[in-house]
Amino acid sequence: IYYQGRRTAWSLQDFQLRRAQAIFTALGGGIDVKGGIVFGKKLPLGEHNINTPIYDNALGRIEKDAASIVGGTGSWIGWRNKIIEDKSPYPVRAMFTYKQNPLLSIPNVAKTRELFEKMDLVVTIDTMPSDTVIMSDVVLPECSYLEREDPVASFGGIEPSIALRNKVIEPLYESKPLFDILKGLSKKLSKPLWQISKKYDEEVQEAIKERGEKAVYGEDGFDLTDMFAHSQEHINKEMVMSVYGEEGYRQLKEKGVYYPNMDKYFKRITDNEYEYYPDDKKYYTITKGKDFQDKAIYSDSCVDEKELASMESDFKTQSGKIECNLTYMRKKGVDPMPTWNDNQYTKTKKGKFKFISGRNAQFTQNATSNNAMLLDLVRENYIWINQDQADEMQIEHGDIVEVKSKIGKIHIKAYPTHKIIKDTLFFVHGFGADSDGLTLGYRNGASDNIIIEDVIEPVFGSAAMHETQVEVTKVYV
Repeated sequence: IYYQGRRTAWSLQDFQLRRAQAIFTALGGGIDVKGGIVFGKKLPLGEHNINTPIYDNALGRIEKDAASIVGGTGSWIGWRNKIIEDKSPYPVRAMFTYKQNPLLSIPNVAKTRELFEKMDLVVTIDTMPSDTVIMSDVVLPECSYLEREDPVASFGGIEPSIALRNKVIEPLYESKPLFDILKGLSKKLSKPLWQISKKYDEEVQEAIKERGEKAVYGEDGFDLTDMFAHSQEHINKEMVMSVYGEEGYRQLKEKGVYYPNMDKYFKRITDNEYEYYPDDKKYYTITKGKDFQDKAIYSDSCVDEKELASMESDFKTQSGKIECNLTYMRKKGVDPMPTWNDNQYTKTKKGKFKFISGRNAQFTQNATSNNAMLLDLVRENYIWINQDQADEMQIEHGDIVEVKSKIGKIHIKAYPTHKIIKDTLFFVHGFGADSDGLTLGYRNGASDNIIIEDVIEPVFGSAAMHETQVEVTKVYV
């Protein structure tokens, strides 16, 4: 069964592993059908137009050579390492972080700490005093999701919907919604940046002569406050009502979710079971090819004729069919068909263990490390070790062990079990915070990224999380 993953890569050959899974699924006819790989549908939202900020003109990614194909989101490890190794083509002196905690979420914490220390300025927007916040020069406190109205979002899938998270109470203390934080920053920065542009940019100087300073500043994207002229609530309302009308917006505000025919489709089966779409209305199949016949199932109000026409087309490939042998990848140095490479596989050495990390369904990330309700379900993380090997090493349940890799070491409680194979260790991500501002999460359990080596998957530049070998010893206290 193909699974594309929701986080990062496991190994150096992860890209080809996922491709092999997808190809296997395709050969069995499992593409764009119920039970296979489905593309689903995404409900449209209206537009909210602004002037594109003139400063939306960043130079190319400094880590573009970190892998064969580095996309717009880049390679975080490659970017970090370029800077700390002084290999960046231009100086990077400031960093702005939001919705991330790189001190705990990126392999090789020691290198990430070095990056922070190298910066002249680190600004962080966060709701919690995370490890990243503690290392920051400036902290802009964001309010929680209950204290703001978030941007309206369209979630695609076989049961597409539009969701809106409404504000319950006003922001507490000095915290603000992200929208208000950025609005305030835009007011502070627009005029100083404009003065620099006027002084040094000859094209701006010529434009001012021809059209006047006010017009150039207001119409050419120099006024960064333009995108915040309307409130988040106004923007959400505009984007929904322009497509689904006043009734659609009313239902969205009332229910927090909306999709066409929701009143007709939604059914309560039991106290814990609901039906959102009838099975014959779910978008298991949207690409029908030349044999597309049954247009009736697409006749609901949220699909127009232009969209229907696009559904009748073939797959968006050069041949219009599912393509397995991607010959153009060879130009990038990537095998066009999934191929096993021995030189990208490292056997576990005698006396060592391969370390792998993962998630717990009730405690998925370090952002929840201070959440009392979740800690009641998962108090701390334990390291899984094969029962037979634990017996040989005289390690019992709850014993403290030291786990050491090339880049760092941690102490953690042991969980001997037959549920894990020999020569492999595992514990869940999300623990081991070092910020004493986290009264419940502070030094609770261990952080996986202290010991995970910063290995880069060679095709798309992601972190290869399961390429680290470690030693384990029992700690006698």
